[in-house]
Amino acid sequence: AAFAALQHAAQCGGERKLPLTVRRSAAFSDALEQAPAAGLAVGGGGGGEAPWACFKVFPSFVDEHGGGIEAGEGHGPRKEFFELAAAEMCRTSSGTGGSADGGTGGSAPLFVYNRSAGCFWYNAALQPAAQLREAYRFAGWLLSASVLNRCPLAVRLAPPLCEQLLVGVDVYSPSLEALRWYDPEAAASVARGASLPREQLAALAEMEGLPAETSGEAYAAAAAASLLVGDVEWQARALAEGFQSGIDVRLLQAWCIDAAALSAVLDGGGDAAAAAVTSAGGSGGGPTDLRSVFRVAADAELDADAGSVVGSALWAVLARWPPERRAAFLRFATGSERLPLPGTELLRLEAPFVAFGASQHAAMLGMLPQAHTCGNVVELPDYWASLLKARGIDERSAPPEALERLREECEDILEDRLLMAVTCAGGYGLDERDA
Repeated sequence: AAFAALQHAAQCGGERKLPLTVRRSAAFSDALEQAPAAGLAVGGGGGGEAPWACFKVFPSFVDEHGGGIEAGEGHGPRKEFFELAAAEMCRTSSGTGGSADGGTGGSAPLFVYNRSAGCFWYNAALQPAAQLREAYRFAGWLLSASVLNRCPLAVRLAPPLCEQLLVGVDVYSPSLEALRWYDPEAAASVARGASLPREQLAALAEMEGLPAETSGEAYAAAAAASLLVGDVEWQARALAEGFQSGIDVRLLQAWCIDAAALSAVLDGGGDAAAAAVTSAGGSGGGPTDLRSVFRVAADAELDADAGSVVGSALWAVLARWPPERRAAFLRFATGSERLPLPGTELLRLEAPFVAFGASQHAAMLGMLPQAHTCGNVVELPDYWASLLKARGIDERSAPPEALERLREECEDILEDRLLMAVTCAGGYGLDERDA
């Protein structure tokens, strides 16, 4: 997907910048309203015809509590924006005329969760409306932008829906097998109906508007077509139109990205993310050692493999934290509570702070960790060095028992400061420099 995105950007002559200023509570609605003025025209091109709407998104967030616009930009805010926009699409279409009856001021989602399938599907209860079609077109473009911006949505869309994005509704071929892939329970129900005795099948077919002489095979095909296309055709067309206006689907196909792969790319984590820690009630808890997911690059002062006390303390603290706290650390460090696919992202641990003299070392012990989500960078004070200085202990000559007690104290300090940092952090800001 990354190679396809790079090739697509080159084919389009580079990416254009799309600045957006959104509220976290209405990221999708605000972006939908601002996109045309920012130069994004969804629905043009596509279907193998350039130009495509190839944009790099640069979001800024409104501080909904203190007012004003948060500072900071980069990949961290970008990742958060895509997750928030996707969450709104699956939660509310407020501002898009999204009531279930096609009216205005409603709060029906564009996509609904199918528990049997374990993924999201079009909201078939919505009635056609110009605003909703535009919302689905923009949602489709947002899906393509998710690939190009390397920002997963943290939402698993049904593979048949992704197949329609790739080939278009007119080319897509619904079948009972495709329905089984998406919704095993619905497919089983259709199969039971198709296997009814002749008289009962005829009555069922007539009740659903089919000829009485419809065969079991024809009934199954018609039911699958209705569930996968007919009941959601206008939504599917608008979504595919938006998606194909944002990316050349031929490139995705050339890089062997099929429906299942696209669903995983948009979700961003597959099975790993499904087990990941989430603050929204996710089960499981995910891996306790985040080094099994991230590639880690650490400064010497923080390299646990090289014997760093602070580095070892960090991994010990994260391993014993409950899932919701590890989720808070992930958001603090990366801008997202979701785990990436194993091995696809780098987590950097840096120790940029320098202390001279007793007063500066004492201040270092009270300093909180900092993070730069644009590059998955966590900056940690060297609590161990400052603790040694504050206690007047020479690590080379101190008794092992004293050093062990000091390591425990260092771990307690790190846990206290890290917990405060990850739970109290909010929004984005720029580094401040002393004049």
